[in-house]
This record gives sequence, structure tokens and C-alpha cells, in this order.
Amino acid sequence: MVNNIEKMTNELQKYPNIIIYGVGKGAQAIVEWCIKKSVAIQSIAVDCFSVGPEDCALIPSRRMGGFNAFSESDMWMDSEIHGIPVNRLDMLIGEKETSLIVVEKHEAIEKKYLQRLQNYRFQNILCISNELLEEICEELFTPFELYSKYWDLQEVTIRELQLLRNCTRRQLKPTIYDFHFEFHIVEHCNLGCRGCTHFSPLAKEEYLDIHEFERDMKRISDLTGSVARFINLLGGEPLLHPDLIEFFAIARKYFPDTKIRVVTNGILLLEQNEMFWSACHENKIIIGVTEYPINIDYGKIKQVAKSKRVDLESFSGDGVRDEMWKLSLDEGGKNRPMENFMRCPRPNACVFFSHGKIYSCATMANIKHFNEYFGKSFELCEWDFVDIYKVDSISEILEYLRNPVPFCRFCNIEKRTYGNTWAPSKKMIEEWI
Repeated sequence: MVNNIEKMTNELQKYPNIIIYGVGKGAQAIVEWCIKKSVAIQSIAVDCFSVGPEDCALIPSRRMGGFNAFSESDMWMDSEIHGIPVNRLDMLIGEKETSLIVVEKHEAIEKKYLQRLQNYRFQNILCISNELLEEICEELFTPFELYSKYWDLQEVTIRELQLLRNCTRRQLKPTIYDFHFEFHIVEHCNLGCRGCTHFSPLAKEEYLDIHEFERDMKRISDLTGSVARFINLLGGEPLLHPDLIEFFAIARKYFPDTKIRVVTNGILLLEQNEMFWSACHENKIIIGVTEYPINIDYGKIKQVAKSKRVDLESFSGDGVRDEMWKLSLDEGGKNRPMENFMRCPRPNACVFFSHGKIYSCATMANIKHFNEYFGKSFELCEWDFVDIYKVDSISEILEYLRNPVPFCRFCNIEKRTYGNTWAPSKKMIEEWI
């Protein structure tokens, strides 16, 4: 524990690489102190296994740069603070002569994290005492107590602004050019991720009927005038479907100008024959690959796709998808649908199409797999979805999408956790409850 400025300065001068851990008010003060003292900082580290999206959103700096869309902590994380990059701690390998500065409020929390921080092989770990933090704040700004009150007020303000933004955005009726949807071509999966929000590890072997798909695609095409921002064909694992390429031609027939993707984990991609690659090329089907930390040569997949003149997009951002998030379903259904809808990052992010019905999220559309496997009874009612054969126009669907549904009461947003290490599912109910 470092408890005076002079000692900390002497320690930091020994190390060419310095990483500051955390994004709270203490870490912010240390960043500004280092800048003032011309102490070079290599990076600011966020612990993705303890920091959720709401916490990362409080970083008081301008958002800029790219992000990993499938890393639940990364997708809310700013890329810079005062020009210093913000990275996930587990992506920063502790090299020789690297010093990590840890700022924590309470000794108990400090000990909890220090135990795990030792695994990152940093040459030195400096823990900043509250006394030293107060001294730094007074040198930089103003008395620590006033600085803390200012920071706390700022956090409350930012949280309220975020909620207000969500309220406003979700009450604005989207246009047809914002409309998008996705289908399960196959319900089951050959990978099965822990806590999968589609419940694919729990699903029995089931393939979408090609005639039902065409009937639904024709209907939604009639309602939208063949307009959609994008369409995803996924699962489960869509490449398990023996007639997959027939879906490509039908989707393109009814949506000639829409971006259409088949989303896969890539396990079976290198086994596909020439007919598959030709069907992708001829129907302008993009292959969306989610890269998981498994033994797959994703580099070779990219080379093959390029040689077959098929566009390929990463569905895991800049790297592998090594994080998952836990839904924290609440069987009691005691949560307020409106509040959940406004705070949840999921509504309308993935509009889900299943057997002639449209849902605002995949969880409720696929809860049947969870219910059947564990013998539960999370109930769907007629207000949880829109039957495309019972509406007269796309306006009715767009109106549905901007409102909460009764099923929202089954999600416990307070207990939802993010940044959990990816792992194969053990099909235990604790992965979702």
C-alpha cells in the first residue's frame, strides 16, 4: 500500500510501462495526476468480469473508436480517457517492468481483486491508499470531499440521462428502413454456449420447414414492400440444416435489396461444398462468423470465403467472443416490464421471427426450450408478440416494437451479469436463473 506522493513517484519512475486499473473517481484522479507529473501511462484497464455496461457507461470521456459488439462490457466502454486507451484487463499481458496501479475504496474489495490480479504477471502492483488519494485530489482540484460529491452527482446525472435517452428513443416510432429481423433455421447447435440467450444448448433437434419459411417471408415482404434493413438467418447452428441453400434463394426472392446474412460459429464452414459457396455468391448472402475460443482456423475460413467471392463479416467484433452474459431470469415475474424495457440493451436490437410471429427479443421467442428442458412455465401471452397474419400493415408491428410486453417481467435486470468467461454449456439451470 502506497501512502505518500513521493514514494509513489519514486516507484513509478522504475517502470516504463504503467497501467491504471479502474474507471472510478479514484482512478480518474490518478490519471490526471500522472498527466500533470508527465508520468507516461500505457493503458487504463477495466475488469470485464466485474464491470457491467451501466458502470462502463459512466466513464466521463468522449466515446470514439471501434468496439467489440459481442463483448458485453466492451460494447459500452469508451476507448480513451484523456487520450489514454481503455482496455480489458484480461487482454493486457503483464510484461516485464510493467507496473499496475490499483485504486480501491475498501480493503475487502482490494483483497478480493488483488488475488486475481496476481495471475496477470505484473512486475509490480501499487495499491493507492485513501489518504494518498485525498492528498492527490487536493493538489489537483479541491478538497477530496467536494470532489467526491461532484463525482457522485455526475454519476446520478449520467444514469438519469441514459434512462431518458432510452425512454425517448424507444417511444419514437421506427421507420420501415429501421426494421430488421432474424430467423432460426435450426433450433439446436453443435457448440452450445453457457447461458445462451436463445437456449440452443437445451433445444431438441429441430429444423425450420422450407415451405413455412417461404410463406412467412412472402407475408412479411407484402407488409413491408420488400424493405428491411437486414435479415439474419441463424440458430442454433444454421449450417446443420440439410437444405440451407434453398433458404438463400427464397430470402433473396422476397427481399431483393436487403442485406442478408447467415450467422454461424464456423465449425462446419470448411466442410461446405461448391454448391454452398455458389449459392452464397449468387444470392449475395453474407457469412457472419462468431469467433469463439475453440480450435477453429478462422483465418483459413476468411481466405476460403474470399476465394469464393463471398463477403464475410465478424460477429464477434475485433477478436474472439470470449465473454457471455447471464440473463438472470426471475420465475416469480415480479419485475416491472416498463422499467426493464427502458433499461435493457436487448429490446428491438434483435427482432425475432418465429412461426409467423414477431418478438422484440429472442429470449421470449425461444423460452419454450428452457421450459421444456427444466420443466418450468415462463408464460407467453398474446400481447408478447405480433402475429403477422393478424395485422393489416407494418405500422402495427412497428407500434408493438416500441413498447414493453408482459414477458419483460421475467427478467431481473438488477441481477444480470456481464463479461462472464465463455464456456460450453453444462445445461444447468444456474446458467440462466
